[in-house]
Amino acid sequence: MEIDCPELPLMTDCLKVDRIRFRIETGRGVSLERSRLPWRNDFLELLEGGLVNGSITEALRLRGITALGGREWAGVERAISKEDALLLGCEPGVPMLKLRRVSRAVDNNVVEFVESLLDPELFALSFEF
Repeated sequence: MEIDCPELPLMTDCLKVDRIRFRIETGRGVSLERSRLPWRNDFLELLEGGLVNGSITEALRLRGITALGGREWAGVERAISKEDALLLGCEPGVPMLKLRRVSRAVDNNVVEFVESLLDPELFALSFEF
């Protein structure tokens, strides 16, 4: 499934990193994260060797790329698609918490766009003010 990233110009080449996290006790997926990073030639070694310690942030840091700000949206995916349900091992149509985040560098260029579907039984939002 392709995600819509209005923060990136159309036809932008991206490194796509999709990750599913599972609950050991049930084998069921609890989060589905789709990251999109505007392509850089030094990402080629990531395609061959994988992420550094499984971390996108660490892989970027080692390449001198740091996100200094951004924006995050939270909402509800009222009914996940059949494709996402199959990946997560749950019934199609269940609701999930949906987060979207765009991270930017000091020059305001997009560093990463992430869309996450999270099991609302395990994840929640909390704000202090």
